[in-house]
Formats: sequence, structure tokens, C-alpha cells
Amino acid sequence: NLGGTHMCDSCGMVEPTYNMVLSFILEDESSNIRVIAFREIAEKLISLDAEEAMNLIGETQDEAAPLEHAREKLLKKEITVTGNTRYNDYNDTLEVIANQIDQTG
Repeated sequence: NLGGTHMCDSCGMVEPTYNMVLSFILEDESSNIRVIAFREIAEKLISLDAEEAMNLIGETQDEAAPLEHAREKLLKKEITVTGNTRYNDYNDTLEVIANQIDQTG
């Protein structure tokens, strides 16, 4: 509920804690794979934390603004991803849950 109130059946009104989740396709010369980065790993990769992303949405009134920021930071960049590979039944593909991402170029 972006910008609105949040209600918990047990607690009443609550202040939400936002977390960054970044999902993207990583490509090299041979293939591509979906990568999912959570919290600090995602924030470090795009140099934007969850609070800054929410502020950017508020300033621009555009929920896609953090995605554009991420796209500008990552498109055509060389990175190294370390993580666990899992099979995604819904998409019928492999994906990597990132444990670490380093920008190498």
C-alpha cells in the first residue's frame, strides 16, 4: 500500500519496513540466466537503498523510477555473481539467488 496506511489484524496500525528485491537477466556470450538479489546485495549493486527508492518514487510520482535508476546503473556493466542456483517451476528455468555481486568493469 504505497503511501497509504498499513493495518495488522493483531497490532493495528503499523509502519512498514521496505526491503529491496532486484530481479534481472544476466547475459554473457554463451547464455543468460535470471538473478535475484535481496536487501543489501541489491542495494549495493544499484547504489540505492530501499528508503532512497521509496523517496525517489515519492519525488517523481513514478513507481518505475527505481527500475530506471537500476537499468542505468547495470546495463552493459560487467559483474560477477556468486550464489545458489535453483529451478523455478513457474518459469521452467534455472535462476540464481545471489549471495554476492561484484562489479568487475
